[in-house]
Amino acid sequence: MLREFLELFFNTLVSDHTWFISSNFIDIHSFGIIHSEFKLIQKLFKMLPTRLITERKELEKLMGYFKSKPLLPKYLRFYHAIKLDLENKLPFAKFQLYIRDTENAKYFYGIYIDEFYKNGRGGYVTLECEGEFDSDEFLIGFREAFSNTNIIGLIVATKRFTDPLIDFINDSGQEYGPISYIMPCCDYYMNKEKEVEILDYDPTELLKEQGYELSTADPDKDAGFIHKAWVFADPTHVEQTA
Repeated sequence: MLREFLELFFNTLVSDHTWFISSNFIDIHSFGIIHSEFKLIQKLFKMLPTRLITERKELEKLMGYFKSKPLLPKYLRFYHAIKLDLENKLPFAKFQLYIRDTENAKYFYGIYIDEFYKNGRGGYVTLECEGEFDSDEFLIGFREAFSNTNIIGLIVATKRFTDPLIDFINDSGQEYGPISYIMPCCDYYMNKEKEVEILDYDPTELLKEQGYELSTADPDKDAGFIHKAWVFADPTHVEQTA
C-alpha cells in the first residue's frame, strides 16, 4: 500500500490542483498510511533537489495552471514565457523553468537564455513563490537552479526576492558569478477595463503622427535589434536591458 501511495503522491505533483504537500489532497488513511509515516514522506520530499522542467507535457500543464489564475496576474510572466518557448516564437531566447517544492510553498525560477550572442553576459532571471515564502528555502532552490552562475546576467524581482539575494551574493563574495544587476521592482497590472481599452485602440492615427508604419514582422531581424540592445546597453541605463 505504501508503494501505491507514493506512486499517486508523485504522479499528482504537477496536476492542476495539487501543489502542496499535505494530507488534504490524498486520503492517506485509505492507503493504510499513518501520520508519522506521512510526515516522514514530507521531510523526504522537502530534501528533493530543485527540478528543471523539460518534459513538454509537464510544461503544458504548468502553462495551463498559470493561465488559470486570473486574479494573480504575476503568474502570466511564466505563462507567456512557456507559451512563447513551446511555440518557438523567440528563436534566440530560450526559457528554462526550475521548480522547488517545500512543505509550505512552491518556488519558481525562470531564466531567459540569450543564444543570439553565444558569449553574451548572461540571462534574465524572473522569480515567483506560491505559498508561505521562506528566504532560506528560496536561496537553497536558487543555488541548485543556478549552480552555473555564469548564465545569470540580470535579476528582476520584487524586494522579497532581491533582498535575500543581495545579502547572499554579498556574503558569497566574488565566487558567485558575474551577475550584472539585481533590480528590486514592483509589479503593476492593468484592470480589465484598461485591457479592453487598449485592445480596442486603433493605432493608425498615432502611427501617422509619429511617422511610424505597420509592416510584416521579420523575426530574425527583430531579434538582432533586441539582442544588440541587451548586450551593448550602457550600464547606467539599465532599463534598456529589461
